Amino acid sequence: MFSVGIMLSVNVEQHVNVKFCVQLGKSATETYDLLKKVYGDKCLSCTQVLEWFKRFKEGKEEIGNDKRHGRPSTPKTDANIEKVGQIVRQNRRLSIQAVADLINIDKETVRQILHNNFNMRKVSSKMVPRLLTAEQKEIRMSICADNLRNTENDPHFLENVITCDESWFFQYDPESKRQSMHWKSPSSPRQKKARHSKSKFKVMRIVFSDIQGIVYVDWVPEGQTVNQVYYKEVLTNLYEQVRRGHEM
Repeated sequence: MFSVGIMLSVNVEQHVNVKFCVQLGKSATETYDLLKKVYGDKCLSCTQVLEWFKRFKEGKEEIGNDKRHGRPSTPKTDANIEKVGQIVRQNRRLSIQAVADLINIDKETVRQILHNNFNMRKVSSKMVPRLLTAEQKEIRMSICADNLRNTENDPHFLENVITCDESWFFQYDPESKRQSMHWKSPSSPRQKKARHSKSKFKVMRIVFSDIQGIVYVDWVPEGQTVNQVYYKEVLTNLYEQVRRGHEM
């Protein structure tokens, strides 16, 4: 078998050899057997050899692959890299296949761009108790700023502060890790998701804490409405707990 110049790909080189076998009067089966001996695992499939054998038998001269419409032969271009980045940043939950379909390039190219060009990997959303609105975040920042000023003016300020937190305990049926997976680069923040589910049983716990730890815990009875009347009773119990603690 003859070989072409070193710049030709293995596939094109085999096309040349198929054409050469046709000119020698070899059969398609003999041609495939010869290619298999020379190229081994890199040999064209039997179907491909038969197709090229038929083309050359019918007088085809061109040894290169036909130009294909649709996806470009070199899809990893600067323009496609930019498109992949824009699409993933707009929707980080898209699969590689979905991104490839939007840009009209193959999955492997998209995977290489995400991993090699953007250093991204897919992770699941971080679980947090709840998601705050922009207004709630501003209020918390304002309260924290006030506490910092009070602490600077009075070093013992935090010793006199009791905080309260309410927590629901119930059966969770959250979104699975796989459902929440998204593309993330080292510098981008990890997305969050709140715990939401329907539950047959849930109970509220009200916890009061000071700088040293938990001061008082109240388990709200099932079916009890947490209103101002109930909270007044809870705060009364808290006061008695704190008073007895100071007397000890």
